[in-house]
Amino acid sequence: MIPGGRGRRWAGKRTDRQVGRVAVGLVASAAAVLLFASTAACDAVNKALDCGEFAVDITTDATELSQALAQADQDPQGALDALRELERDTDKLGERSDNADVDRAVEDLATQITETQQALDAGRVPSARPVMDAASEVAKVCTPG
Repeated sequence: MIPGGRGRRWAGKRTDRQVGRVAVGLVASAAAVLLFASTAACDAVNKALDCGEFAVDITTDATELSQALAQADQDPQGALDALRELERDTDKLGERSDNADVDRAVEDLATQITETQQALDAGRVPSARPVMDAASEVAKVCTPG
């Protein structure tokens, strides 16, 4: 026992004050865990929403590219513009993704974009099918469930 009665502890017994401190500590710890879990969950939801939004943009861009390729004989610049827009949105998704499946789908789409660009540069009008298929894969991996 410490002189003056301060700091006295009884083996196996806690005072109401000590129990209160332990309870406050536990509540604070639980709140921190819940805050972290909800923040992580919100972050995951936000990433999924971003991916979904980019998937919609990419699908729209691919459709516009397909239409532009159908008109490439009369308007080759339209096809190039549509291709650039698709490439821009694909790059944005690739920069923000930390998901292996999304990264693979984005890489495949980027490959198809490059091949389409090369064909257009060579004066050929390529099929839009490979780009459309790759864009569909991006949409598939960005769709939850």
